[in-house]
Formats: sequence, C-alpha cells, structure tokens
Amino acid sequence: MQFKKVFIIVIALVFTLSIFAVKPVTCDKGVVPFGEYITIFEPGQKAIIGWNGSVEVLILSNDLMGEIVSPSEFKGEVQVLEILPLPSLPKIEKGSEESFRTLVNYINSRISRKAIIRPAFEYAGLGEKVIIEFQITIGPHFITVVRADSGEDLEKWIISYAHEHGLEKPEVTKDVFEDYIRRGYKYFVIDIVTIKEPTRIKTIAPLVYIFKSDRIYYPLKISSLSQGHTKIKLFIVSKERIRSEPVLKAKFEFIVEDVISLSKLEEVDSRLANLFKENELWVTVLEYGGSTLDLTSDLELTTTIIVLRGLDSIIIFATPIILTIISLAILLHYYFGKSPFIEYSKPGYVITSASLLILLGVLLTIPYIVLALRIIELPILPYIKPGIGKMLASLIIGIYIGLGILALTSVVLMVKKKMLGLKLGLASALSVLIISVIYASIIMISGFFKIYYAAMGIIMGLGALSSIIALLSLIFIGLSWNYIVRK
Repeated sequence: MQFKKVFIIVIALVFTLSIFAVKPVTCDKGVVPFGEYITIFEPGQKAIIGWNGSVEVLILSNDLMGEIVSPSEFKGEVQVLEILPLPSLPKIEKGSEESFRTLVNYINSRISRKAIIRPAFEYAGLGEKVIIEFQITIGPHFITVVRADSGEDLEKWIISYAHEHGLEKPEVTKDVFEDYIRRGYKYFVIDIVTIKEPTRIKTIAPLVYIFKSDRIYYPLKISSLSQGHTKIKLFIVSKERIRSEPVLKAKFEFIVEDVISLSKLEEVDSRLANLFKENELWVTVLEYGGSTLDLTSDLELTTTIIVLRGLDSIIIFATPIILTIISLAILLHYYFGKSPFIEYSKPGYVITSASLLILLGVLLTIPYIVLALRIIELPILPYIKPGIGKMLASLIIGIYIGLGILALTSVVLMVKKKMLGLKLGLASALSVLIISVIYASIIMISGFFKIYYAAMGIIMGLGALSSIIALLSLIFIGLSWNYIVRK
C-alpha cells in the first residue's frame, strides 16, 4: 500500500492538573438509553485515530454514567445502546487502555520539557433494507454491524432489535441517521453495553475499529443523541500539519503542536505505527468545550504544508522591538546632526552612567532573548496556544528588549559626546521603571483572577533587577547633566 498523508488523532480523557491534566471528554458515539427510569450520559470519551489516506484505525473507549429518574422502576443495572456511524464496513478488535496512558505520558513529558474476538453470525436480519454484516462479542461488548440505506428503516430496525433482545424501547431519531446515510456513511456499529451501578462513572473497555476512509474522519454529530456539556481533547499526529479551516468550523481550538517519533507511536499501538513510513510526525492537540447540541457536523480533516499558526505571539513580541528600531532610525536620521556635541567637566559621572546603561541594556536583551526563544514559538517550531498570560509575557519581553536596544544606543551616542545620548539614556531608564511598575501591578491583578503563566515570575524578577539598575542610571545621568558643557 502506498501511504500518503498519515494522521493520528488521540482523544484523551485523563489529564493532570496542568494544561494537559486528563479531564473527561465525550463525543463520537451516540448513546441511547433503554427505558425512561434512568438518564444516561457520557462524562468522557477517549480515542486514538490513525489514517494513512485510505484506511483508518480508531481505538475508542468511553465513560458512561446515569441519573436515576424513577427509583421504583430501577432494576439494579441498565443497558445502553451505542451507535457509531462509519463510511465503510469495519473490522473490530480489542484495544488496550495502555495505549492512552502511553500517549498521554509522552505528551505530558514533551510539554514539561517544552480480548478475544468471536464472530457470531447467528442473528438474522429483519429485511433487506437493513443488512447485518456481522456480529462479534469482545469482552463486555456485544456488537452488531449493519448497513442501512434509510434513516427511517434503521430507526425501525433498532427498535425491533432492542425488542428481540428483551430490551425496552430505545429513544432514537431518524433525522441524524438520514443525514449520515445521505453523506455516504451507511455502516453503523450497534454496541449494547450493560452498566452496573450506573450512578458511578464506568469506563468501558476500548475497541479498535479499522475501516476504509478517504479522509480523517471522527463522528461528532451522532453525539447529539445524548444531550449535555462535554469537553473534548484531540491529539492529532500527521506527516503534515492539519488545515485550520475545518477545525475552527467545528468550534475546536488549536492548543499545541509538537513532534512524535515512529518508535514512540509503536509504544502506543502497533496497528497505528504500521500506518506510517515517516520517522517523525506532527502531533497536534485540539480542544472543544460546550454542549453536544452544538456538534452539528463531523470532523473531517486534511493537511497542508503551508501553515501560519504561531504568528500571533510572534507579532505581539516583535511589534515593540520593530517600533523601537524604526523610531531610533528616524530619530538618528533627522536629529543626529542637529544634536549638539558636549564636553563632560566631570567625566566620572558620565562613565558611571554609561556603565550602568550598558549593564541595563545587556540585562534587558540577552536574558529576555533567551526567554523569548523558550516561550515564543515560530510557525515552523512546536506551537503552544497563547493564553492571556502568554500574550502578556510576549508583549513585555518585546518591550524590555526594545528598551535594552534603546539603552545600548544611548551609550554609543554618549561615547560620541552627543547630547542625544543623555536624553535617550534618561528615556530608557525612566521607561524601564514605569514598565516594571505597570507589569508588577498587572501580575497582582492577574493573580486575583487566577491568570498565570510560568514566565511571569521570571520576567518580574528580571524587571525588578533592571529597575534597580535603571534607578541608579537615572541618578548618575542627573548628576552628569549638571556638569556638561555644550560646544
């Protein structure tokens, strides 16, 4: 098989208290409870999806939980029917929870650094309109895969299927089925799961679905069968970076982009790794939070070589630096010749001022450039979604670097005995004091609203040290001012 674009989507439910702490997610299966005495919902789902351009591997596990509406009618357990629409006839195998733990641990480590299948064909179909392709039992799952050409026929079949298995009438809707069938998704996986102690969250053993698909496919609309709030995290690994448009249209956000090796993917699941030829791939984390009613379309993704994600924090970081350089260029072009030469009657003050400004300029440039390289990603490097804290950090770093350039420029002009040098030195030192006070105030306000970014403390510490040097610079520049002689 010629592998083309290869993708892996991992929907992880379990995160730590950090940005990738495992939290419940829900999505790709529609949950249909039997009976009116209990309401079933999905507090979480997790899945790994791999795609090589023609075949998709989906490792899926979900959590189920219920709320008892009529305690008198509750029999101690409840059966739930889950429906998964697919574009082609699948092969179904047993999966492992270890796949999710391995991949989540890998992502967390990167961020901190930066079953027996037994086919059963005994079930007879109810007619040609809904065809049973096969049935299998995998652990607690009794799975029936059917092909349907009509949403109305599928709805009737599911109701009849529940009746023949001694289940109460399920609540299903033909409109969602009709939409899938109209778009070419005619295969449906019907999974009956028995839940004991439904008021507690129960993690269902994962299954692996392997099927043909001409795009990366993850069903979301089927989730509208069960209503509620959900949080979804998707981990996508691909040869190329995924396109933004369909992701944003589905109301997902880009959180992180990084790389993953083929050997690490092998640790996750060999069936996923077998889809790949590339030794290094992109891993992208997407996130959705909201009502299942807003999941009005499925996630169908493609990739591209050209991606501009990451420019937001770069623009905010670079803007003050660029403005400083442009302002200095204009200032020197128009006022350098007009600025008078001066002599220092007491050069000791000027030398001390210049030394302090050099120290200030170095402190405002080199450490902040190093810090910028750690937290501000270029579009071609691993990308982390800029939250409020990070955007503020990017802006402040850019401002401090710009002021460092200004301080070093003032020293050059002071050496040339230009009055403009003292003025620029005064402006840079005073600006450092003002910015440091403003930033410290913002940090305190942000802390009140629990908005925090790891680099904030480092920036504030460097800013405090810079402020001391800036204050000393102001004192000696003021003393130098009293002992200058204009030529």
